[in-house]
Amino acid sequence: MKEKKIDNRIARSGGSRFWKAALLTVAAGSFIFVVMSRFIVVVGEKNGKLLGSMYKIEEEDFDNPRLQLLRKRERLDDVVASGRTQFEKFVLLRQWTRKLWKGEKGGQFYYPPWDAVEIIDLARKIDNEGFCAQFAIVFLQACQSLGLHARYVDLPDHFVVAVWSDEFNDWVIMDPTADIHYEKNGFPLGGHDLLEAYWNNKVRGIFKVGSDGSRKHIKKEDIAQYRIFSIMLSANQIREPVQIIQNGVKKILVLDKNYKNYPVIGKDTLSFCGMFLAWKEDGRPELSNKIMSGEAADFEYPENQSIIEHSVLDPKRGIVRLRLFADNSPTFKTFMLKGDREGWSEVPNKVEVTLHPGVNKISAKIITQYGWEGPTSYIKLYYKPRWFPKTADETKKHYTLSQSEEVAE
Repeated sequence: MKEKKIDNRIARSGGSRFWKAALLTVAAGSFIFVVMSRFIVVVGEKNGKLLGSMYKIEEEDFDNPRLQLLRKRERLDDVVASGRTQFEKFVLLRQWTRKLWKGEKGGQFYYPPWDAVEIIDLARKIDNEGFCAQFAIVFLQACQSLGLHARYVDLPDHFVVAVWSDEFNDWVIMDPTADIHYEKNGFPLGGHDLLEAYWNNKVRGIFKVGSDGSRKHIKKEDIAQYRIFSIMLSANQIREPVQIIQNGVKKILVLDKNYKNYPVIGKDTLSFCGMFLAWKEDGRPELSNKIMSGEAADFEYPENQSIIEHSVLDPKRGIVRLRLFADNSPTFKTFMLKGDREGWSEVPNKVEVTLHPGVNKISAKIITQYGWEGPTSYIKLYYKPRWFPKTADETKKHYTLSQSEEVAE
C-alpha cells in the first residue's frame, strides 16, 4: 500500500514538472514572438458623422450677392470681431439682429420677402416692424453671409433658428427675438433636446442665456413651444423666394420697388408655404401638413465632417497611409492634420505618416473657404516595432508628422 502511494506522488510530481516545463516553453515562445513581431492596430477612434438623413436641406449659396451686400453694408465682420470662438460670434450676430428693432409690433406692418437687406431697409426707412419670422430671417442670412450653416425651426406660434456649431458638433437653437439660447451643464441645446426636456419633465439644470451673459433657470412652461418641433427643409429664399397664401390666393413673394405692394400683417390673411420635417413619437401630436419622422439621423444633418481611413504600408518602419474625406461640407477648402507630438499642418487628402512606437493619436479637421474649422476627428493607432531590429531600415529615425511625405492624387 505504501509503495502505491509513493508511486502516485512520483506520478503527480512528474506531471507537475511536465506542465511547468510546458508553460515555460509557451511563455518563452510568446516572449520571443512579442520581441520579434511588429504590428499596427487601431485602439480608438472618433470619426466624423456621415450624413444619414433622407431629407436634404437646401441652403443659399453663401456667395450670393444679396448675402455679401448684407455682410459688407452691415459690417458683420466687425460685429463678430470680438468673439473669441465661433459660438461667441453666433451670439454677437443674434444680439445685433435683436437690436435692429425695438420689439415686435402689435399693429399693422408690411411683410416683405425673405430678404434680410429688404427687411432692414424697411425697418430703417419707414420704421417697419416685424415679428419672429423677420428676426429669424435676418439672423439666418447674416450667418450665411459669413459662411455659417443655419436652418429655420418652426414651433407653435414661434419661429427660431438652429445654427450648426462646429465647436459642439451639433445644431443649437438660437432665438433672435428673445435674444437667448439654452444651456445645460455648459453645453448649448438643440430643438430636440428641448422637446425631450419638456415631454419628460426634465428641465432641471437648464438655463436660458442672454447675449449680455444673463443666465436664468427655466420652468417647463418656458419651453412649451418646443413641445412640437420641426425644421424647414429650405434656407434659400433669396434664390427661390417663398410662396405665400395671401387672402386665399397663392403667390410668390418677391422684391418690389413699391413696398406698399407687400402683404400687410394685421390687414391681410397670410400664411407661407414650405416643406417641414417634424419630430414624430408615439403618444405625441402629429401634424398633417408636415413630414413626420422619428429617425434622429433625419434631424442631425451633421456639417463639415472629417472622415479618416488608414492602411498599413510598411509595418517594419510603422508607415501608414491616411486618406481623408470631407462629408457634407459645401464650402470645403482644405484638410488639417495633427499628430500627438506636432501641431496642426495643412495636408492633401492622402498622406503617409510614420508612427512612433506606442499609441499615436492623429487628428483631422477641415477648413472652409470662409476660414471656419470643422469638428475634430481622430484615430488612435498602436505601433509595436521589433524590439531588436536587424536591418538599417528598421533602425531609421522616425519621421514626425510634419515631415511625412505627401502622396499625390
